[in-house]
Amino acid sequence: MEKLLLPIGIEDFRFVREKCFYVDKTMFLGEIINAPESSVCFYARPRRFGKSLMLSMVSYFYDLDDSSYSLFENTEVSHRGDWMKQMNSRPVVRLNLKGLMAESLESFYSLMRLKMSDIYQECLLGKDLSSLHEEEQSFLHTIIEKKESEEELQVSLERLLRYLDKIRGITPVLLIDEYDAPLQSAVENGYLNHAQNFMKNYLGNALKGNKHLHKAVLTGVSQIAHASIFSGLNNLAVNNILGTKNEFFGFKESEVNNLLDYYGYKEDRKELREWYGGYHFQNETVYNPWSVLNFVANSFSYRPYWINTGSYSVLKSYLLQSDGDTFASLTNLLRGERSLVSLKESLSFDEMGSEPSLFSLLVYSGYLTSLPTPLIGKYEVYVPNREVKESFVSEVVGEFAKGKQLEKIVGMKRSLLNHDDEGFEKALTDYLLSSFSYFDLNSEKAYQIILITLSSLLFEDAIVKSEVNEGAGRCDILIRAKNNDYCYILELKHRKNRPTDESLLQSAKAALKQISANDYWEEARKLSVKRISLYGMAFAGKRVKIASKTIEES
Repeated sequence: MEKLLLPIGIEDFRFVREKCFYVDKTMFLGEIINAPESSVCFYARPRRFGKSLMLSMVSYFYDLDDSSYSLFENTEVSHRGDWMKQMNSRPVVRLNLKGLMAESLESFYSLMRLKMSDIYQECLLGKDLSSLHEEEQSFLHTIIEKKESEEELQVSLERLLRYLDKIRGITPVLLIDEYDAPLQSAVENGYLNHAQNFMKNYLGNALKGNKHLHKAVLTGVSQIAHASIFSGLNNLAVNNILGTKNEFFGFKESEVNNLLDYYGYKEDRKELREWYGGYHFQNETVYNPWSVLNFVANSFSYRPYWINTGSYSVLKSYLLQSDGDTFASLTNLLRGERSLVSLKESLSFDEMGSEPSLFSLLVYSGYLTSLPTPLIGKYEVYVPNREVKESFVSEVVGEFAKGKQLEKIVGMKRSLLNHDDEGFEKALTDYLLSSFSYFDLNSEKAYQIILITLSSLLFEDAIVKSEVNEGAGRCDILIRAKNNDYCYILELKHRKNRPTDESLLQSAKAALKQISANDYWEEARKLSVKRISLYGMAFAGKRVKIASKTIEES
């Protein structure tokens, strides 16, 4: 018997129910049905965890212009007669902002005009518009013809809901998918403040105290704070991964087992959990559904399927803004350690360089997962599985090692191991010249993060730490082999105003003296490390000078 299709990348609920193997998530509808009138239900989950398919299901369930009973037949929700009475009972407005990625503010407004024109036509054209006043019909055609002003665009969603209520005689359901996608693009392209102000008014007009709205469901990766976008929404119900409610996103263990049984996978399933499981959402431990489905589709082959399924330039830029301690903690997490951190319910793009905001974004994005602790606001975070570790290294850390850059990076390690200071200095200089702009290299912290990243890539067999309490102070970077064969201690200096080579070298020598004066190698000596090498490093733009010595060797 031919097997059902796997619903990989398919976001249309009807197609999935008619053609594909479906993991039953229909009880999710109860959360929307039981929410108070005019509620705004917001769900924050990582990419590829089924948010779009879930909204499609809600759309088919409520859509007044559809006949959806067959899609829900023999599902869990079909046994709830009180819920089923609401099927196909309301107009639905579905707004997908996932693809609204604009390179400029002008492009952002153009795409929003196009989006609203399409939705107005989909929801209103062909309907009896006689209940609308002349001014309302004029506004409608202005939106459809994409001739509205910015102010008119800001109220266009609220007016659509009002018009639907008047025309159909019943308040509509509003579904907004990936509401935060336009803001991610705005961060990357430098028009964040304008985009945030627009979204504040655009969403606020539609969602705040709107008597023409039955209920709204929004999805995104995280809740954006900006004192604002959701301010004044006393009807907002937030469901993120830190809560304690029922979990409907991702695949539970039993759901994975049913899927594997159907497609005939007989092998031990522990490895599958190590690769794709380990996420802690609400009160459940879940698997990445995208990865599990691709695992089955690729003849049960283990590999990182989650790589390159989204855009992470924003995350990368915030990693570069983080301080040395934060980035060092992150590299330790990639090595299997756990950290106790504060997590924020909502995020502000203006504060992403701070540890709570950065780790919160990593948790909400799915790179880390979290467990609550008895300490209020504190969570234990860790990398959930092998796929995430490989994805993170490839997508984020791997940005430091593209193309021919990898040769330069490998050359750095070779020079270090061979005590070739001249070769190390040249390889690092070549790397800086080919990989970064002067704008990127404007502080000691920037060089520190670059070197921590490179060290993590190069020394997989070592412990890499930053801002370590050693001796009488804190050394910038410490790299120690787990078998204690070697230890490198790096102290960095940043010089401005284009110093001469000789002056830059003197700064490197001063950094070397700082290592000695503060006994930064004390712990390495206690551990009987075979070779301890000290490096003073001075940077100015893309130039670097190095002073070093080996203080102990056996």
